[in-house]
Amino acid sequence: MVYMMKFALSYIEQGFSIVPLESRSKSRFLTEHGFNDASKDREQVIKWFQRWPNANIAIATGEKSKGLIVLDFDLKPDLDINGLDYLREWERQNGELPPTIEVISASGGTHLYYQSDLVVDSTQGLFDSTSGVDIRGEGGCIIAPPSIGPSGKRYIFECSSYDNGLARADDQVFKFIIDGMQYKKEQKIANGNRFTLPEQILQGERDDVMFRLACSLLAKGVDDEKALMLMFQVNQENCLPPLPEHTIRKKLKSALRLREKGR
Repeated sequence: MVYMMKFALSYIEQGFSIVPLESRSKSRFLTEHGFNDASKDREQVIKWFQRWPNANIAIATGEKSKGLIVLDFDLKPDLDINGLDYLREWERQNGELPPTIEVISASGGTHLYYQSDLVVDSTQGLFDSTSGVDIRGEGGCIIAPPSIGPSGKRYIFECSSYDNGLARADDQVFKFIIDGMQYKKEQKIANGNRFTLPEQILQGERDDVMFRLACSLLAKGVDDEKALMLMFQVNQENCLPPLPEHTIRKKLKSALRLREKGR
């Protein structure tokens, strides 16, 4: 619909690079090279949304979008995860983050948009691997309003944040990120290297995460065939972009060989 195209064009006018995804999807890109096709070229974006008028919109974070970083706070009540709890506790001790554009995700989570003069890498699980606090930075992307999530609900702007505009990431924002990374590092040392499946598996992380997933499934006693099916599912739903199927099979074979050596 023209509705989605208007939003896509408004994002590129702000200097953001975008790429279309299937409606109700967070990871199934519609272009050949997925995330790598993200563009701020007006003619290209118009062509995409003429071809896929109902497509979701993903904004490439990092240098592709003028240093855009997004603090992503998940809300998953069934798993007792609320990323905002970490932010509220941190702000209680350190003061509030600067007001900026705020988005409510389709699942009820919160996205805080900032523009950074420094390169910030995408990171999963600040503070703790199950905290529900992620950074979308270099090499990442974020689903933007008014895209539709798997639940059928839309991503929307938080109305009271309209007047804030896109704030620059100041020392307070960087302190939050650094504190979160340091706390997570300390927790890893204390708890050992437990495997937790990230919601988004970014390019450069996919091979390692999928291999660790295979090892984790086998260690739990999942049979080879079921493990492969679960890996295919995770690959399609979580990997940005998905790996080829033959690569997934190789990861499982490597995990099987490792298990045999350990016996």
